[in-house]
Amino acid sequence: DDAHLKKCLRMSASETKTFLILLPLMIGHVVPEQNKYWKMIVTLIELLELTLQPEFLESSLRLLEEKIISYHSNYLKLIGGNLRPKHHFITHYIQCIKQNGPMRSMMTFVYETKNKIVKNYANVMDQRINISYSLSYKSAMRFNLFLINHSNGFPPTTTCIKSRECQFSDIEKKEYFSNLTQQELNKLNSSSEKLFFSKQINHKGSKYSIDNF
Repeated sequence: DDAHLKKCLRMSASETKTFLILLPLMIGHVVPEQNKYWKMIVTLIELLELTLQPEFLESSLRLLEEKIISYHSNYLKLIGGNLRPKHHFITHYIQCIKQNGPMRSMMTFVYETKNKIVKNYANVMDQRINISYSLSYKSAMRFNLFLINHSNGFPPTTTCIKSRECQFSDIEKKEYFSNLTQQELNKLNSSSEKLFFSKQINHKGSKYSIDNF
């Protein structure tokens, strides 16, 4: 039943997108081409691929509009009931693309990967005063721990975007110098390797930057 499917196919937005794109490769060869439900899924996949294009022409927008109408019509015929809010949101995509550019530049998939972490933080916090700040602070501290643990070199998932070579004397001029522990200072001062400051890094698709560089 529907509840069983929801339990078995519990996925994030990014996982759902990947699953939908790969679905024809997994089961397409065993589904009859004329199956009306399969045709609706194929229309949805085409709609997804059109929506995530890096650029659009007027012809692309017209095709996107046709796919939206086709998918909604098939959904009402085959699934029944009323369209959900997300179905309504799709009808605004064309206008959004015309005003703001491709939708892929406005995706929130990367940010949604933090949902589970933030929910776990919220469940263990015993205060609700300025909870947004508290959750942001805990997330920042978690990422700070990641940077400390990889101070000798970032993993392949992290790359420096803007960096420059520095001397230990440059660190003494920074506002955060007083927050460094003696152990950290000794490690930096005794290091025989070159020191680099990075203003921006890219970690798993997310860009992190600082103003004080």
